[in-house]
Amino acid sequence: GQGGYGFQVSLTLARLGAALLRGQPLPDDLTARGITSAALAPDRFITLAATP
Repeated sequence: GQGGYGFQVSLTLARLGAALLRGQPLPDDLTARGITSAALAPDRFITLAATP
């Protein structure tokens, strides 16, 4: 497990997930800490192929 830290972050992760699912802005208190939806988006792992 996470050594108890899961309980501490579960509310925040739920709020983040709800905002992302609904297409709403992230909560102000989280964006004030520098959290962005781009940092959490699945497409952050997609890289464009280089063309020769």
